[in-house]
Amino acid sequence: DTHQYGYRSMRDANTALKSETSDLYFEVLFNSILPTDLKDAVETVSQAVTAGIMSKRTAVEYIDMNPDVDEELKLIEKDNETVNPNPNPNNHEETKPNN
Repeated sequence: DTHQYGYRSMRDANTALKSETSDLYFEVLFNSILPTDLKDAVETVSQAVTAGIMSKRTAVEYIDMNPDVDEELKLIEKDNETVNPNPNPNNHEETKPNN
């Protein structure tokens, strides 16, 4: 009786490359299988960042919406510049037009 790949048994399989595969290593990463409430997660990390007990980088990693954390941080910075073009966010003085 022949196996679907043409081997009569595993004993007949070609193992000539077995020594080549002994140096191959794989790292497999799995996301959590537990359901998460994104709203709660965002609120939690937002509060932690605001309180100064968590960095934005850690928050982005925790939320895990973009696998490229550096890219996400750049996008956040760009978005913040668009929303608040004032280079000094602590300066609340209104600028008056020159007439």
